[in-house]
Amino acid sequence: MQQPTSVWHIALGTMVGNIGCMILNVLLACILAALLSFAGAGFLNQIMSQITR
Repeated sequence: MQQPTSVWHIALGTMVGNIGCMILNVLLACILAALLSFAGAGFLNQIMSQITR
């Protein structure tokens, strides 16, 4: 028969999963911020060229 899963195994799995999700969220936020900064810079330059014409 299989031994029942202990509370420590469940807690450890939950912590590892939460840390993995946190790392993934930080990575996605950094990628999104980089994309927005590049797109925002191009958009800002476009607006400034329209204004200074």
